[in-house]
Amino acid sequence: MNSIKLMNKLVKLGLTESAAKIYLLLLQKSISTASELSKHSGISRSKTYELLDTLVKKGLCSELLGGVKKYVPVNPRKSLLSIQKQLKAEYDDHLTNVDELLNNLYPLYESEKSNFDNLDFIQVFRSKVSSLEKAEYFEERAQGYILSLCKPPYAMGLQRDYNKKRPYINRLREDIKYRSIYEYEENNQEEFFQRVSLFQQHGGEARISLNLPLKLVIFGKEIVILNLANQAGKNFNFTTLSIEHASVAELLTRVFEIYWEESIPFENFHKDILKQIKS
Repeated sequence: MNSIKLMNKLVKLGLTESAAKIYLLLLQKSISTASELSKHSGISRSKTYELLDTLVKKGLCSELLGGVKKYVPVNPRKSLLSIQKQLKAEYDDHLTNVDELLNNLYPLYESEKSNFDNLDFIQVFRSKVSSLEKAEYFEERAQGYILSLCKPPYAMGLQRDYNKKRPYINRLREDIKYRSIYEYEENNQEEFFQRVSLFQQHGGEARISLNLPLKLVIFGKEIVILNLANQAGKNFNFTTLSIEHASVAELLTRVFEIYWEESIPFENFHKDILKQIKS
């Protein structure tokens, strides 16, 4: 492995580039003074002393006291093993700290909702990323069913991997019943049928409508997301409105059921389209 790669790996362990450079020089020379290391590295002598002091504290080298102070590297098998143990201990400590924070902060977030402002159950998102993240969060909390009115343009393309971990974007939960109504895209038939077919292949139930009023997702009995189109100007985008309110969810669920009854099962719709194409 060349010196640049070695230096980069040492930097990842917490050394500066200058300290890594001095350490590698010291390993090559076995024993050296600060002046010699400064000369070969191009780093000032005063700075070299500081760097050597850092290396000593990290257990990577030792001082040899005498008329002229010299430095020798510690066997890397010993010094790096010590650093490895230290890093592992720090990592375990961080994990423990995160677990403790989760156990203590989440109950604070979930409790005392009566103290929230009356409008805290309504949130507005104007970026695609924040909207998708919120939808993913609601997906994880949903219970029983997820209902959706789906119409273009879509935030996600067809390059989706349903086997990855992010549930809302990539896969369907096995413990949730999914029903979606898709607005037919006559000018984009191929991608439209791929999208709906993928949804059904992974456990969802789909129907087709010729026209839907807006994008809507209902996550169980309490959570709703509405995507409202902003058509002013040349840009076509959406404002996402999330509402955590049982009454709103109940009302929009009834609206969804009306559209569901009026829509066409995907299999029947697909067959009719294929017949039209063939004829």
